[in-house]
Amino acid sequence: MNVAQYWADEANDAVHYDIAFSVLSTPELPILAEEDSEEEDEGKNAVNLPELPTNWEILNTLDLYIEANINIRWWDDNGEAIPAFAAFCKEDSHQEMDRLEAYSPYAVFRRKGLEIETEIVGKMLRPWADGMRPEEWDEE
Repeated sequence: MNVAQYWADEANDAVHYDIAFSVLSTPELPILAEEDSEEEDEGKNAVNLPELPTNWEILNTLDLYIEANINIRWWDDNGEAIPAFAAFCKEDSHQEMDRLEAYSPYAVFRRKGLEIETEIVGKMLRPWADGMRPEEWDEE
């Protein structure tokens, strides 16, 4: 899981996440979900996803499954994600940047049988942003 903080539509300080997939027990980092592409081979990750769909194709399928079967949203870009993850995001990112420029690795999730093991790999890049309040909280 990778994180980035940047303006996007309705917020100046939203913290976004990006999930990248790998068949390796420890993925080659950094890996990020690819942008939608018209090119058949573009976005393929021969190291982390050999002979498998791109991250984008996997995320599209996962989003459709969640919307159809679970009906939950687990990430609050403009709220709770800000105090939790802003300090782990690079400074001055924006939505026009390349994903490798904007996003920073935060965690690696590994499947261990029926359980999920979490390894925090993120480095606190902006300690002054740790626990920062979203703009909307300051208005209340």
